[in-house]
Amino acid sequence: MKILHCNTSLGGGAGIAARRQVEALRTIGHDARLLYLVNDWKRQDIGVEHDGWQIRLRVPGSPASFNSALASAYAHGNRSELSDTWMSLWATELPFDEAFVDIAAEFDVVHLHWIAHLVSSASLAQLAERGVRLVFTGHDMNPFTGFCHYTAGCERHRLGCQGCAQLQRDPLELAAASFRTKLQAVSGLAASWVFPSRWLADEFDRSTIGAACGKAHVIRNCLDIHQWRPAAPPERGELRTAHGFGDDDLVLVAGAHNNKERRKGFDLMVQALAAADRQLPALTGGRRVVIVTFGHEEPAVSSTSPWLEHVYLGPQDETGLMALFRAADLLLFPSREENFANTILEALLCGCPVAAFGIGGVPEAVEDGVNGVLVPEVDGPGFATAVTALLQPGRLSELRASTLGWAERHARRFAPETIADELETLYRLPVQPASEPVAPSPAGHWASLCGDAGAVATRSAFLLQQLRSLVRQPARQALYSGFYAPEVHAQWGRVQWLAREAAVHFRAPAGSRCTLVMQVPVAGFPMSLLERAADSLQARLDGRPADVQAVHPGPDGQHAYLVVGATAADDGAAIHTLELQFASLGVSPERDPRMLSLLVSHAGVQSTTAGHGQDEERWDIARCATSLLASGPSCSTAPLADERPAGPPDQARTWIDLLQA
Repeated sequence: MKILHCNTSLGGGAGIAARRQVEALRTIGHDARLLYLVNDWKRQDIGVEHDGWQIRLRVPGSPASFNSALASAYAHGNRSELSDTWMSLWATELPFDEAFVDIAAEFDVVHLHWIAHLVSSASLAQLAERGVRLVFTGHDMNPFTGFCHYTAGCERHRLGCQGCAQLQRDPLELAAASFRTKLQAVSGLAASWVFPSRWLADEFDRSTIGAACGKAHVIRNCLDIHQWRPAAPPERGELRTAHGFGDDDLVLVAGAHNNKERRKGFDLMVQALAAADRQLPALTGGRRVVIVTFGHEEPAVSSTSPWLEHVYLGPQDETGLMALFRAADLLLFPSREENFANTILEALLCGCPVAAFGIGGVPEAVEDGVNGVLVPEVDGPGFATAVTALLQPGRLSELRASTLGWAERHARRFAPETIADELETLYRLPVQPASEPVAPSPAGHWASLCGDAGAVATRSAFLLQQLRSLVRQPARQALYSGFYAPEVHAQWGRVQWLAREAAVHFRAPAGSRCTLVMQVPVAGFPMSLLERAADSLQARLDGRPADVQAVHPGPDGQHAYLVVGATAADDGAAIHTLELQFASLGVSPERDPRMLSLLVSHAGVQSTTAGHGQDEERWDIARCATSLLASGPSCSTAPLADERPAGPPDQARTWIDLLQA
């Protein structure tokens, strides 16, 4: 069979699991490939690169990652204390859908793994129309939620994700809208759903989306058991020496992709180590404890005695992890929520026991007292007690011996050929839709917007005609550097939530036509906000009124535009100021005190470009893109430094430097 596995990236737990399954399928004779996405911030077109059995879909970074940037911007500074785990909105369409479908349609089976910002409603519908056999593997809870990837105990996904518990405010109800959009996209599909753990499969089956998709299968993650194996005593001694461990050292290891993520529980691990540190060296019979951490972000492990040492290795490749697990005495795995972690399976098959909480899919790999210790509930003092007990003389040696026996008995269960056979059997099963497609809800759907607006404008003669009537003189290209929050997708510029008033400061030659454009999708809610904005926006350029018009699309158009245009005065001013004031808000302050929605309804602006000497047919909107949520930049430049006009320190400003084309 020709089988295409798809994952948003090559890394992370899901990317590793997908790669290993492709390798496994190839060993039993299938033509299996792995497709993943590469956001290229220097690229303007879509490219497909074949590298052996890997396929890279290389896409322009700005439009391709816009949906991700919107989700991050909406959640940034808006998360509740419940969780800080990654969130993503389901995409209705993506700018590379056509390229993705053309590749995928050449295969007999398309197996989708972690697909946030890779697969959309539109691409799924096209694959279904072409009769492609679809399989989904869920590596977290996002396949059946509207926004989050782990629910942190929230049950609202069973009721449509109304009132997202992981957000302080959700004035646009995006979590629920994304849920409805996803439900509509996957219901009625003839597809199979797979999860690596029984726990996650059961959670899916009990969910609203799961009920519409049919009962889930359980197929474990696999790994090469000839590589991930225990070390014989001489080899283990050499590995410990190479790492700088003494013969009598008790070596504990811990790590995750992001060690600062609350779900990973490293704060609980730090508490457990602090409790043990206070009892050293008596606790261990005079043996030193070495805690080795790996992954992104160094955990804040500290010690008050010379008997506890922390070594941070940073991110490790598979070779480094194999060597570390073979040399270690215990893996600390304090996650508050987890599926069927690669890290646990890798450690166990290398003969390293695990200390963890008995949550999620962890008990499906870790047997309490056999190959590790399970603390029944997520409890910091309980984890500390368990770790402290394991550090007593002889305990870890006994547990390691038991873990070696477990690995010998169970390794073949996770071997590549075992999992490949299970996948092949699944692919050959006949499948029918588990339900009728869910009809669109009158409450509205999340209409993600992702394409390059210039391409949209080029295709729409109607829109070009409307813009030409508004922009009668050549404009200068605008490079965006406004809004502030550099830790959220710095590629998109700096984001700060705008207040009711905002100003755009720029340089422009006398007589230049300065035009700012906001793009919104053609859908009921944003279109109503567009009309409201056109009525309430009061724009002035250097104190003189500016034109404000709503530009509606033609019959086939997907986007509408709010256009603000004015001609720079010939008064010798070095810096011009475009003031934006709104007579009324799109959403009441009571519902939206942070004014998250202003980025949608009124204040997301971009510039049009039409440099001197350009052919009229090449006029386009300068790579602007927006959605129900925000308008984001696609490029940035330095602000105007000392030439900025003085203003109140609390006034939100947008800085745009109009440069010569």
